[in-house]
Amino acid sequence: MFSLLAGLEKASSGKIKINNNNLHLYNDDELSKYRFENISFLFNYYNFIPNLTILENIELLKDLVDVDFDPLDIICQLGFVGEENTYPHRLKENKYEKFISPNKKEKIILCGEPINSKYDYETIKYLSDLSKEKDTTIIMITHNKEITCMANKIINLKNGSIDEIFINKTPKIPAS
Repeated sequence: MFSLLAGLEKASSGKIKINNNNLHLYNDDELSKYRFENISFLFNYYNFIPNLTILENIELLKDLVDVDFDPLDIICQLGFVGEENTYPHRLKENKYEKFISPNKKEKIILCGEPINSKYDYETIKYLSDLSKEKDTTIIMITHNKEITCMANKIINLKNGSIDEIFINKTPKIPAS
């Protein structure tokens, strides 16, 4: 489901529509542009091209999408100033975990299962604040009950299908 929402994979049947974007109708170029303009990722594993520096990985996006941006602005936004010429494997695990795709609008952030099944307080607080301040949708895959109790909506999957949807009327606030 994660890959379908991101437009990384196409559904074998059915339709996927997110914010008036009919993903099931998009070609590869349209999906790339959709991802750049709408989707950010909070990776929990190395998803960079390993033999490119952080800056080179971000510059590569300019060749993939038809959107103009300054890679150094993205470096500043992501907190990688001074590390732009670092290779991904040399980043500290917690720094790497917090990399969000270069998208200033951040309409949807897809978060993989956290490393060791736990994000630190700073990351959870950042996501919570972002959700409220910029009306950003956070979609997180997790087995961690401490994180799910902070969500507005919990969708439980079982064998690849939606098993249950729970609306949390009193989501907890991230505690330090």
